[in-house]
Amino acid sequence: MDTIGFQVQVEQSELYFVDNILKSYEGLAFTTVVGVEDGIGTLNVEVSAGTKEDVLEILHNLENQIDLEIIKG
Repeated sequence: MDTIGFQVQVEQSELYFVDNILKSYEGLAFTTVVGVEDGIGTLNVEVSAGTKEDVLEILHNLENQIDLEIIKG
């Protein structure tokens, strides 16, 4: 299965919150915490073509609650 990858950047204090939100939707996305630099955490997100829109909807909803930026992809 082909995957689509992108990264999400959030404040360090919100990194594991976003990671766990995505992981709570079992099978929707594969996430990996890349690391933290200058207080900003980076999360790799891998999705299938069939789940991409659902994952982006979740992330856009989170943007209303926390400072979150979708980069690459």
